[in-house]
Amino acid sequence: MTESVIVRLSMDFAIRIVKFYRVLVEEKKIFVISKQLLRSGTSIGANVSEGSYAQSRADFINKMNIALKEAAESEYWITLLYKSELIDQKAYDSLISDVKQIIGTLVKIINSTKKGIIFIFYLLIFNCMKCDIILCGVGGQGILSIATIIGEAAMNENLYIKQAEVHGMSQRGGDVQSNLRISSNPIASDLIAKGGADVIISMEPMEALRYLPYLNKEGWIITSSAPFVNIPNYPDIEDIKAELAKLPHVIAIDIEQIAKDNQVPRSANVILLGAAQKALGIDYATLENAIRSVFGRKGDAVVEANIKALALGREAQK
Repeated sequence: MTESVIVRLSMDFAIRIVKFYRVLVEEKKIFVISKQLLRSGTSIGANVSEGSYAQSRADFINKMNIALKEAAESEYWITLLYKSELIDQKAYDSLISDVKQIIGTLVKIINSTKKGIIFIFYLLIFNCMKCDIILCGVGGQGILSIATIIGEAAMNENLYIKQAEVHGMSQRGGDVQSNLRISSNPIASDLIAKGGADVIISMEPMEALRYLPYLNKEGWIITSSAPFVNIPNYPDIEDIKAELAKLPHVIAIDIEQIAKDNQVPRSANVILLGAAQKALGIDYATLENAIRSVFGRKGDAVVEANIKALALGREAQK
C-alpha cells in the first residue's frame, strides 16, 4: 500500500519544524514561541497517525479534528514570528504554504468522512480507490446492466475489477445478487465478507435489508423504495421503510415512478445507478461514457434515454 497523502504531508512538516526549532533556539535565541511551535507542529502528524488506527468513524473524525486544531495553532505561531520580525518573508511564505496545504487536506478528509463518502476516505488516507459493492434485486430488473456499466467505467479508469458469479434466479421474479469489487490495487477475491461492503445497490427494498449484514458501518444503501411483491408473506412496506430509516446512509427513491414520469420506463435501473454515483466514487462523466459504450450498439435513442436516466438519479443524491 502506498503512503497516505496526509501522513506524508504531516510527517514532512514535523521534520521541518524540528529543524526550524533548532535554528530558532540556537541561532535566534527564541525559546518560548519556538517550543509552542515545536509542540503543535509535531502533534499534527501524531494525531494523523493515531487516526489511521481509529476504532470508529467518530474516533477517526476526532483525531483529524485535533490534527486540524494543531495545524491552525502552528499557523498562528508562524504568523506571530513573522509579524514580530523574528523570521523573514521567505521562511514565512514557505512554512505558511505547507501548513495551509495540511489544513486544506484535513478539512477535506473530515468533511468527506462526515458525509460517509467512503471512496474519498480511502483516497486521502490510504492513497487508493476501493469500493466493494453488493448488487441485488429480482430477475428482470436490470441488475446485470448496472454491473456492466460500473465494470466498463472502472476499466476505463484503469481500475482493477472482480465480479462474483450471479446467484439466484435470473428470470423475472427470482432473487438475484452479485458481488462487484473495484480498486486501484489488485483484488485477491471476488467475494465480499460480512461487514465489508461499501455500497449496496438494490432494485428492491426488502432485498436491500436482506444483505444488510454485509454492509460496513459507514456504508451506503441505494435502493428502490417500491416493493416487488414476489412472495405471499412479503413484509409490510412501512416496516421495511422504518428499518431503512434507522440506517445512517440511505437513498431510497421510487425509480419506477421517476422513470415513467420522465418517459424512460426501461431505464429505472440506470436511475438507481445515478443515485449511487457519489457513493461509488466514480466520476459522473466516466459513467456517462460507460453508458455510451455499453448501449452504443442499440442506437442513439437507447443511449440518450439511459444518459437521461443517469441524470435523474444524480438529482436524488442532493
